[in-house]
Amino acid sequence: MTRWRWWWWLGSRMYWVDGMCPADVPRQGDDVISAVSEVCAAADGRVRWVGMGPLSNLAMLQEQRPELVARMVVTQMGGAINYRDRSRAEHNFRVDPDAAIRMVPALEPWLPTFVVSDVTFNPAMEITADSPLYKRWAEPDARPWERVLREHWDRWMAKYPGSMQHDGLALAAATLWPGVRFMRERVVLDDIARMSRSDDGTEIVVSVSADYAAFMSWLDSGLGERAVLNSRNSSGAENR
Repeated sequence: MTRWRWWWWLGSRMYWVDGMCPADVPRQGDDVISAVSEVCAAADGRVRWVGMGPLSNLAMLQEQRPELVARMVVTQMGGAINYRDRSRAEHNFRVDPDAAIRMVPALEPWLPTFVVSDVTFNPAMEITADSPLYKRWAEPDARPWERVLREHWDRWMAKYPGSMQHDGLALAAATLWPGVRFMRERVVLDDIARMSRSDDGTEIVVSVSADYAAFMSWLDSGLGERAVLNSRNSSGAENR
């Protein structure tokens, strides 16, 4: 039986969380190759990689440890077949176009899944100041992690009206949540990583639609009442 192990790493040039880490949380390592190697060594089968940013780390792994990439089932948030601004690539591809251009064809033997912006850019799954989740994070009895989320959203909404849950939908898809519909497509990327269909392109699995209302319920169950109950019942560790 295949055993799945989870690991993901977040790096960003946008410092929305700078200074928010609690003082009692130790500094986290940034050696991606060692971390992935450790996870793969502990797993008997495939390892699920959930990409929520540019493909830079994956490209580095492919260059230095391609045998690790060969063990991965990749779900990547990024790319767009019909991007809303055709003068440029989707954001995650645009941040590191070389990595996207290299990795989309490199992953073809393992049929990667892309949760594309065509599906994720939708106000039906946007969290704003009026959203029940956001309001819950501001309650007097909010858990410590809820207060961190509230501060994070406040920083984001100082510049933007809300946050569409692109990455949350990608994570849901990677957990095999059934509310995202996919199909196989053949695509190519141009020299700035814009994606388009092509009969001679790389075969990938692409999101084509999502049940947004069901997704927001899924997210609410993960970040809402159930998460609060789990936090309160965690071996007496009230503030863990």
